[in-house]
Amino acid sequence: MTSHIVKPKQFFLPFLFLLIHNISAQDLIWPTNASQLLTATFGEYRSDHFHAGIDIKTWGREGYPVYAVEDGSVVRVLVSPNGYGRAVYFQTQSGQTVVFGHLSQFNDQIEERIRKEQNRLGRYRVQMYFKGGELPFQKGEILAYSGSTGIGVPHLHFEIRDSLNRPVNPLNFNFPIVDTIAPEIQAVALSHLTAGSHVNGDFKPAILNVTKTGSNLYQIDEPFTAHGRLGVSVAAIDLANGATNPLAFYQVELWIDGTCIYQFQNDLFSYDETDLAELIYNTRLQSHSDLRFFNLFREKGNDLACYPPATPQIGVIRSGEDERREDGSIYLSEGTHSLWIVVCDYFGNQSDLFGDFTVSAMSVPEPQATMQWMQNGETQPAPSGLGGILSIRFLRDYLYFSVDASIQSMNHPSLIIESGLNQQQTVPLIQIEPDRFAGYFPLSLIQKDVLQISLTDGPYVDRVLDRITVPVFHIRPDEPVTVVSTDEQFSVYFSRQSVYESLWCTVEVSSNPITYHVLPDDVPLKKQVRISVHVPESSNNKIQLALYQIDEDGEYQFAGNQWDVDDLTARVSRLGRFTVLRDSVPPEILSIYPRNGATSRDQTPRIQIAFKDSLSGIGEEDDYIVHLNGKRLIMEYDPEEDVAFHQLISPIQPGEHVIEIALQDRCWNRVQHTSRFTIQ
Repeated sequence: MTSHIVKPKQFFLPFLFLLIHNISAQDLIWPTNASQLLTATFGEYRSDHFHAGIDIKTWGREGYPVYAVEDGSVVRVLVSPNGYGRAVYFQTQSGQTVVFGHLSQFNDQIEERIRKEQNRLGRYRVQMYFKGGELPFQKGEILAYSGSTGIGVPHLHFEIRDSLNRPVNPLNFNFPIVDTIAPEIQAVALSHLTAGSHVNGDFKPAILNVTKTGSNLYQIDEPFTAHGRLGVSVAAIDLANGATNPLAFYQVELWIDGTCIYQFQNDLFSYDETDLAELIYNTRLQSHSDLRFFNLFREKGNDLACYPPATPQIGVIRSGEDERREDGSIYLSEGTHSLWIVVCDYFGNQSDLFGDFTVSAMSVPEPQATMQWMQNGETQPAPSGLGGILSIRFLRDYLYFSVDASIQSMNHPSLIIESGLNQQQTVPLIQIEPDRFAGYFPLSLIQKDVLQISLTDGPYVDRVLDRITVPVFHIRPDEPVTVVSTDEQFSVYFSRQSVYESLWCTVEVSSNPITYHVLPDDVPLKKQVRISVHVPESSNNKIQLALYQIDEDGEYQFAGNQWDVDDLTARVSRLGRFTVLRDSVPPEILSIYPRNGATSRDQTPRIQIAFKDSLSGIGEEDDYIVHLNGKRLIMEYDPEEDVAFHQLISPIQPGEHVIEIALQDRCWNRVQHTSRFTIQ
């Protein structure tokens, strides 16, 4: 495989997404006349998966023809209000499966078959499979028309899968796309992969600013010091001629001291691997930054087939430990080292980032065990205004502590943790900034499931400034675990293989409304987990209750409302903040077309309703039912616009016609409405 990146020495790691490039010699045509501009590229991050194709710009409009890229036949057609919306699966004579998504309508031949199947089932959502050759098309014939069904604004999703049903990068087929603009590098981050690792003396992930110093050249703003086991991530976007939207880059390399230690290239993946996008793209950094970071190291649990055998730590930078490792990591001795990151798009446009850093000796003291108990007698109350001066974050296998020392009366604070029977740990706090101290505590030292954490003012253990009780649960990939809140009303069930690596977890409880915050909330999950809240038997009208996840903007997102006796349950893909809310307000009908009392000469009108629901939302197709003159219509639903519509094909007779609407949200709140219009 040809690499676009210019290197000072031969690259030695044979772990690329390999693709035999003779497939690019196949004579496929571009699938639409809308444009030859991209709005998304192959392998981009989507929530919990890789983007499996490219998205083609349609200028915010619908109705551009979509062509058969080679002789072949339609083998599958999907119609859904979600995901790809209306989609065609086309098998070429060369053996690829080509997927076209978000279509507005199909070729008349396909449309007729879909309409018959919808009428047979009485539903909008259908899928049909066809034998090879049953629906043949020649290269250049129109299969469908571009649209915006499913998720997103108008565009054409174009995907190519090989004979093993693996998505491959469509750009490998030599399509006529012009791109002369290099990627833009935005920032670099370093993640601490073990307790005690630090960057510039601090123990939390460090995001480093960069400056553009020349044509496609970037530099880290300031040299940094590092120690321990660290992983580098880069935030970068690609740009292309004629488009303003950011794209994902194609290839990236990390070089340390002139040696390439990590390379990644977006050519191919399997659907068994698509969830590993959560480990390629750093979702932990994403929760604390507006930038999208790409890992230049292999996370635990990342089993992408592109990596060579026996390299679980490829790309990891190590120092201050045993020099010999056969795991793909690189060992660095104390002193100054150089870092070089190369980011490239598919068309060979390249950007380079340089920086120097120093590997330091281990100058940060580790937590020390002691048998001395904290004095439990009379303690001096915390001075006014000191509440909340201690904050805690769960980072991989350790707790990270940050102390706000802006109070002038505070001495050098101390942190004491009761982590086991008759055992304390003293956590040294390092002054990171003039008014902030930081420290870490390896979670492997925990000997019981509740930690007592006390912050004291200097060596005076009887002057407690803050004291926190933290229940801690250890989640392992190979064991089921139930995490329970301190009020015993909320639980999270982790089944086997719910997590990629071991993690420690806690639940914070707050009130008004009662909210359960499951931490850490920035860790990717391998499988959904089950959350549950116990609802008292005496609660009224339980059918209106549901679990909601609170997003970063404070908005409530419906999670689920399944019942297990008196426990309200839901399955979620992310940890975070959860609460129970009551939805007693029915959906609201905003408009009906034809409007009530309208008169028209159009005997094939488009029947359309617009509506909204303020909390639980509209769920399944049976939650929005529309009858015309007593006959149920098959309604197409756009969940992003909250619009449902049906285009009449057969003319209706002159006279009065009746539209009956029944809407229901996920909490069984219903609204019904009748509207009449006249055809002249």
